[in-house]
Amino acid sequence: LLPMKRLSLQLVPALAILCAGLISSCSSIPKNTNPELNRAAALTKSADASAPASDSFVIANLRAAEIAGAEEEKAPSARAKALSEAATVAVARWAIANNLSTGSRRISSDGISYELSLPAGHGTIPASALESLKPASQVPHTLLKTWEARPGTGVPVAAKWKRPANPLQGKFTSERGYLAPVTVWLTFPSKAKAGTVRKAQLEFLDPTVVQKVTDAGKPCPLAADISASVVDRTIDIRELLIALEGLIHPGVSDAKLVMLQPYDPSRIPVVFVHGLMSHPRMW
Repeated sequence: LLPMKRLSLQLVPALAILCAGLISSCSSIPKNTNPELNRAAALTKSADASAPASDSFVIANLRAAEIAGAEEEKAPSARAKALSEAATVAVARWAIANNLSTGSRRISSDGISYELSLPAGHGTIPASALESLKPASQVPHTLLKTWEARPGTGVPVAAKWKRPANPLQGKFTSERGYLAPVTVWLTFPSKAKAGTVRKAQLEFLDPTVVQKVTDAGKPCPLAADISASVVDRTIDIRELLIALEGLIHPGVSDAKLVMLQPYDPSRIPVVFVHGLMSHPRMW
């Protein structure tokens, strides 16, 4: 026992040195080793100091989205995807804050210029039709038995729609507005040299109409989250109270024919009539 005790005492300093060396080497490993992603993160952080509707805000986020997207193409990673999506959502919020519809707009700040285009087309939603949005990833997966979503390119969002300007369409719009899903798709058609105007294209797409898009010359499925908007717009519903109110006093609250999404003349309307003790989310 004595030799073993002496040996164990001799091993203690060696083990302590080994552990200290391992801790030192581990602590010296940087958490974020990609300088381009670090640059994109710094840009999004600097944008937070600007007004959400300002040119400096959108320029920083456009550049961050372009850098993070390029890095994600080279080597897909959770960090690159998160930075790209956060910057894309920020650009979309800027477009909504500036009430943009379609066309192109030249933006410049801090020596960087972008020509941002918002094309029109079937399945395209003007930013001016939306009041606000949040990433679908931030909507809690609750209330629904099944969650309808599909993977792909673009950022699915839960949008709060503005009431339609057309009074006839407004007549058939619920107090909560539309529950239609939206996917934000931000692309950079070509690489620009330093000092030249960069090009970017922003689209708010209806994923029930547009299932595929062309990304870098290749067809890709468009990401979608059908359930996020439904839960986000109805999460505060007091189900039992609304159902009982409709049963006892029919016609008191939102008792009318309503559209769950904007009117599309290319589609055939389907009318559903629910029974007693129902509420919007159940429907």
